[in-house]
Amino acid sequence: MAGAMARKGCCFLGLLLVACSSGGGVTASSQPTSVPITNSPSPSPSLQIPPIPDGTYEVTVTRADASRLGFVRCDPQDVDENIGHVVMTLRGGRYRQVMSANHPIAQPVSTGVYKGTATMVTFIYNPHAADEGTTAARWGFDGKYLHFEVLKATDAGGQPLPLCIARLGLEAHPWLKTG
Repeated sequence: MAGAMARKGCCFLGLLLVACSSGGGVTASSQPTSVPITNSPSPSPSLQIPPIPDGTYEVTVTRADASRLGFVRCDPQDVDENIGHVVMTLRGGRYRQVMSANHPIAQPVSTGVYKGTATMVTFIYNPHAADEGTTAARWGFDGKYLHFEVLKATDAGGQPLPLCIARLGLEAHPWLKTG
């Protein structure tokens, strides 16, 4: 999934992860928190972390989803790289996404950080893991499912990507909180 998107500068939503509370829904009064990014020789910048509940979220994306969301028109050669079962872990401003399927996937793991507000999130992909950029989306959590609406996706150079590529990973279905 991420391999094809890596060539295009995006990831199957290698977007999926991290939060700041341990349950319950998100309210309009929820405030993002700020945490430093570590492992840097220079002073650590801060990210505003949206109050998405920390935890594990899962979704299964199918070939039919790719067709329904227009992905097959945007990137027909890379459908298999972007369909399968995805487990995303969000924790303290960092995310990890692991994809499995009954077919080969060139890059089944995606990692990065995320930032945002009570209603917006931007996933910033790890540039050392893949040549991917960012995805910005509205988010909501209903107590059981994490929902996304992709607003913008860019490649590693900051150039816009077709929204159908990013939408497949984040919008195909709501993400079930499983842990």
